[in-house]
Amino acid sequence: MTGKINHSSIFFDFDGTLIDSISILFNVYLNYLKIFDIAGTRTEFDELNGPSLTEIVSILKERYNLKQSQTELMELYKTKISEQYIKDIKPFNDAKDTLNQLKSSGKNLYIVTSNEEKTVLNFINNEGWTGYFSGYVFGSEVQRAKPHSDIYLEAIKKFSIDTKDVVVVEDSINGIISAKGAGLFVIGVTNNTSKEELISVGADKTVNNLSEIPDIIIYRHN
Repeated sequence: MTGKINHSSIFFDFDGTLIDSISILFNVYLNYLKIFDIAGTRTEFDELNGPSLTEIVSILKERYNLKQSQTELMELYKTKISEQYIKDIKPFNDAKDTLNQLKSSGKNLYIVTSNEEKTVLNFINNEGWTGYFSGYVFGSEVQRAKPHSDIYLEAIKKFSIDTKDVVVVEDSINGIISAKGAGLFVIGVTNNTSKEELISVGADKTVNNLSEIPDIIIYRHN
């Protein structure tokens, strides 16, 4: 049987998928905990790759018995992240061309991310990407962040899209678990996680680069 994958709508994760931010966010996490004389770990950071910033700060506050208020801790973390987005975080080299190909082919593109609305929209405006996306869902719009499926279920509801018409592009284990729990077709990008790990949690296809995605969705015969 031949035929292309006829998904009309594409839900993109943001951090680690479209933008090369994970290594920098890891350093933000380490430096944040260092303020409180706490040594962070890659294992803990990976666990927190998916939850919203509010959830991350709440987890760290409880786990390490931080005395500052949730508001104070949030503002400190948000400030450190904002500084890094302005200075160091860039899109993956093939992100813009991939978005352009998909948009030009008639696909509807959306951002579904646990990140903060202001951070994401500022970055997209600065990159001149506003014309690519038909809508956004942010972590603040749901009670439970990835790996729970709330954010993808909210996207389906918000944009009135049938699950069979959606393909999700994700880079993390928590993200793939979230999307698969919502019954969606998922392409895993090996930017930060191995192909084997992505497949083990349900990725339907994997790619090493974003530039492979138009071939899968628009051109390839299966």
